Amino acid sequence: MVAGSPKIWGKNTEIYHNESISVNFLNLVKGGTCSLHIHKFKGNIFYVIKGELKIHTETGTHTLLPGQSMFIPPLMKHQFEATEESFVIEVMMVRYEHSDIIRETFGFIQDYAKENSDNTGKEE
Repeated sequence: MVAGSPKIWGKNTEIYHNESISVNFLNLVKGGTCSLHIHKFKGNIFYVIKGELKIHTETGTHTLLPGQSMFIPPLMKHQFEATEESFVIEVMMVRYEHSDIIRETFGFIQDYAKENSDNTGKEE
């Protein structure tokens, strides 16, 4: 865990990170608001532990209470605002594209392929 970094809206403590994910504990002061911004490649999940968090997006304002969460996809403009002192877990992750696979061969079951030479059990 990295020591908390002071921000204008409170304090950010990184709990864990690697090349594709960052997990942070946000201690937000009442009225604390981040900049209105987007992430090109990162998605955010906000999970409220204590307090109330408003998330302003292009689709409207969403109010999160303890136990509630919200996903912000890459390229969605957003801004959070704490209406009272709040504790929030933020998970930031790099965008994963399911369709990013480029197949050179298809998987199969060896014995099935031998028995059914006209049908190799190709993946779709």
